[in-house]
Amino acid sequence: MNVVIDGKAVAAFNAKPVKSRVGDTEVEVEEASARIKAVHGFYTDNEVVIKGAFDAFGSLVAGELSTKTTDAVLDVTKKVMGALDCVKQVHPFIQVAVLAFKVVIDFEIRRRENDKRVSALIVQGADMMIELFE
Repeated sequence: MNVVIDGKAVAAFNAKPVKSRVGDTEVEVEEASARIKAVHGFYTDNEVVIKGAFDAFGSLVAGELSTKTTDAVLDVTKKVMGALDCVKQVHPFIQVAVLAFKVVIDFEIRRRENDKRVSALIVQGADMMIELFE
């Protein structure tokens, strides 16, 4: 693996006293530790939702995906959307992407529900026509 190092950055780093370099490293380690603690806290706060989404994805094994109905896949997607609600708090750009995904899934779920209602209405209309002709 080749590493490209800027000569000016190396010179600036070497120009600092060793104690300063160690102090800078300690600060960076403390900042990284704080970020790791924040991520761990986020995970523990949302552990149930994240595990539910993970288990839902686990139920969609690639070999079984072709045998699943679209309703079963949409049920998994609903669980994943719960996990995405947690993830969208990380960054504003992620929030926009999650919102777009949720809108598309929500429209698809509503469309399927409306298709079922239309089918039921057609069956009721057909039953009424049969009664009229008897």
